[in-house]
Amino acid sequence: MLTPASVSHGFCTVLATDLATAARPPTSAGRPTPPRLPRPGRLLVAVVVSRVSAAHRASDAVGALYSAGAAWTINGRGSRRKLTRPDSPVVCSVVTVPDFQTLMRPTLVALADEQPRPLQSIRTTVAEALKISEEDQAELLASGKQTRYSNRVAWALFHMSKAGVVVRPSRGQYAMSPRGKKVLVENPDRVDMNVLLAFPEYVEFRSPKASSAAGDDEQASATQVETADLSPSEAMESLITGADAAVALELLDRILAQPPAFLERLALRLLAAMGYGGRESLTEHTGKSGDAGLDGLVRQDALGLDLVGVQAKRYAKDACVTRPEMQAFVGALQGAQTSRGVFVTTGRFSAGARQFAEAVQMRLVLLDGGQLTRAMVRYNVGVTARETFELKQVDEDVFDE
Repeated sequence: MLTPASVSHGFCTVLATDLATAARPPTSAGRPTPPRLPRPGRLLVAVVVSRVSAAHRASDAVGALYSAGAAWTINGRGSRRKLTRPDSPVVCSVVTVPDFQTLMRPTLVALADEQPRPLQSIRTTVAEALKISEEDQAELLASGKQTRYSNRVAWALFHMSKAGVVVRPSRGQYAMSPRGKKVLVENPDRVDMNVLLAFPEYVEFRSPKASSAAGDDEQASATQVETADLSPSEAMESLITGADAAVALELLDRILAQPPAFLERLALRLLAAMGYGGRESLTEHTGKSGDAGLDGLVRQDALGLDLVGVQAKRYAKDACVTRPEMQAFVGALQGAQTSRGVFVTTGRFSAGARQFAEAVQMRLVLLDGGQLTRAMVRYNVGVTARETFELKQVDEDVFDE
């Protein structure tokens, strides 16, 4: 029988089960042999990475379990298995910010005393209950105007208020309604939009008719863009990120279709857009066909006392800038009497080139094809804004005067 030792919202799911032997020798094919029949007294903890994007946190989960003296295993390639007899229950607290639906029940629990509470108090209580680190709480959305954690708690409260599960007795105050108390009791594991759909108010809120009543059928269908795990802010952010990535790929193809000198001038233009060269944008294109020296210079001051050398190589996407080319770049920087440089390529940098750049006593920045085009999108070089959208919310000052 499986019993949860801990559930980490986002990065791993930890399950404990009594198994006879979890660390049996592998077969001749190198595959682990399935465990035998259960027997009391043996604890196996399985850490299952549930999101590809969170794979880099798997080692943290392993460390937490190993430090706790627990038996553990990691699913996937290179899995390790170890069997011990832990003296205490195992707790894995490797978490990130849960999606806004996962936050619904913890938020209700924070309001379980049925007393009005301010938003900040709710956020603090939920973060402590889920062991969300201060670092994760401080992570900003792409807009830079709000933290991801605050955004998700706010949307959890918003959806629950539309279902009558949460009420707002006064400005900035939230409380659990009698309906919310019932929802909390009847749903001990999770509260999400599927639970809220049991209430007609929420069904009406989620219906496209709520938007089409204003005569805007396109906007009504657009409300369905929101995904199950994203708040509207994050759904819009996700769409924009995807569109920007597609534009960046197209930019790389367009650059490769241009002559080499185009990339040299483009690199200088990008650096100017990023703020290098000061207000006067003091950049100079110095490259020539077949030139082994620098392709450009950026003067950080009007007198040219602070120089940044620029090298640009238009290579195929899978071609690499090698260590000898990096060495030649450093030599050119020394010839220009500067210790700072930016190397831009539409291809990639070999491991040797990167190692040399890190080891040399100069401040070098390397931009490969992907980094180049993403920077172009971010700083509006070679792109233009086609449409602008605004995500609006109720202005509380108007209704609480």
